[in-house]
Amino acid sequence: RMMVPINMNGNISFPEDEDSEISTRDFKIDFANVPILTDADIKFSDEGLRANGNISITKCNLKDLIDRYGTRFIPELEKYSTDIFFGMDMDFDLSSQERMLLNCTLKKLHADASGLELNVAASIDDLLGADPEIYMDGKMSADMEPLSSFLPDSLEADAHGVIKGHVQGKTRLSQLSLYNFSKASLSGSLSADSIDVHLPKDSIKAVIDSFSIVLGPEEIAMRGDSKKKIHLLGVTGTMAKADIAFKDMLHFKTEDFMISAKNSMDTDIVVDSLSIHPFSGRI
Repeated sequence: RMMVPINMNGNISFPEDEDSEISTRDFKIDFANVPILTDADIKFSDEGLRANGNISITKCNLKDLIDRYGTRFIPELEKYSTDIFFGMDMDFDLSSQERMLLNCTLKKLHADASGLELNVAASIDDLLGADPEIYMDGKMSADMEPLSSFLPDSLEADAHGVIKGHVQGKTRLSQLSLYNFSKASLSGSLSADSIDVHLPKDSIKAVIDSFSIVLGPEEIAMRGDSKKKIHLLGVTGTMAKADIAFKDMLHFKTEDFMISAKNSMDTDIVVDSLSIHPFSGRI
């Protein structure tokens, strides 16, 4: 059994209106030593529920959380020594209508930790339905040097380089599977100018110059009816130079490396969605 402290203080009001409404201002929840600040307006009416506001977490020490709670469930976490702090700032909008149709919008989600930054805008239509539709536009940046402090000191890790990523588009929940992923309308990229990782304890070395992974849609005309299109999704990866080694078991060196893959499909005259297969590609 574990005791988790919870403290709450702030202002809650019930504005006079024809509809039932609750407002919070500067409402602070200190949950397990994580400071959460909320400002929100929640309104109930015959048309449904409407809520909007902001939730934020100020700088929180990850090591403190691990020492207080994490090690009780995973004792091995005692080996980790990190000075990573994290925080979050989110603007949201939530609405429900008849038939339990629940829509959620993240106008802004900003999260950061030492070396890691995430910015996302997203919305989910019919959140409680059988197949919600998700819209997203997100960017991330990861600096390997401060993030390597989260690795056990025993590894003597030395890492450098910044990885940046971006994803944009829409998809349904059912499309986030290997056989349906081609139907998603997503594009994105992951790139870095250089990555340098050394783990002397395990004899691991990875030096990569200028790598890029790009995800994007592609449309192909159906045979027999050029007006109809088949939606496919492709991935292309490139590396200008790489030198990767693991002890004496593996040594991989390359220059101007490229790999590409996309959904394959049958070459029948009539092509339907069942004829689209998972990724196949070439190096």
